[in-house]
Amino acid sequence: GEIAAALQTLKKAYRVDDRNPEVLGNLGSLYVQGRDYNRALPLLEQAYRANRSSPSIATNYAIALRAAGQY
Repeated sequence: GEIAAALQTLKKAYRVDDRNPEVLGNLGSLYVQGRDYNRALPLLEQAYRANRSSPSIATNYAIALRAAGQY
């Protein structure tokens, strides 16, 4: 479906630029939606460190931390 297509697109974008906070945040967010917190956390942490002013990155990082029992 649409989520699988988005995941594939973001994985490609990640391979091109693995430091882009928007790519990291969006990819991490998709992993959060799929409850794959082990994959989401490192991506969202890196995105948050690169762009602390993004409410969506901060929110998704907090959700992943809480769900993984780290917050």
